[in-house]
Amino acid sequence: MIVDRNYIFTLYSLGVGAVFRHFQQIEQERAARIFSNKLIMCEQRIKAAVRNSTVVGADETGLRVAGTGGRVHVAKTDQLTHLAYDGRRGKAAMDEIGILPQFSGTLVRDGYLSYTRFERCWHTLYNAHLLRDLVFIEETSSGQKAWTEPLAKLLLKIKEAPRQPGLRGQQCWIQVSRGPGPRATTGC
Repeated sequence: MIVDRNYIFTLYSLGVGAVFRHFQQIEQERAARIFSNKLIMCEQRIKAAVRNSTVVGADETGLRVAGTGGRVHVAKTDQLTHLAYDGRRGKAAMDEIGILPQFSGTLVRDGYLSYTRFERCWHTLYNAHLLRDLVFIEETSSGQKAWTEPLAKLLLKIKEAPRQPGLRGQQCWIQVSRGPGPRATTGC
């Protein structure tokens, strides 16, 4: 490294403490550049891995930053989670984050309309949201209990299946028959 004599004289005239602070600042800036580049590369690898997964769960939740409301967008697999903050909630924010527009597996999500605009992937709803909707239907229209109750029981059975050795690996199903009043049969 070639150093200008004026640079050395300036450092010498500042004193040892100032020289130390000067080099400390240079090292901090250098470290910040190095680590920010590493974080960017790490985030890109996480995004690619989530995007290339077979199943991704997605959700968003509100968060206030510096007094302004925004959204934390989540895209996760069993082993990876990507979190991104954006002031927007809808598809424009999800497009900019860059995971869901290119995802072609199964997207597990809530009923938020913006998710339906991603047409390259299959869609399924979180069971908790389905259960909540079934409770609402049953509470507002008691005649629907013939199919909402068995379906709710099946969803709860599916939820418990991984915890019960006898049900692991089995497929659970529901058959809804129409006729004089809908009826449902379930099994695992």
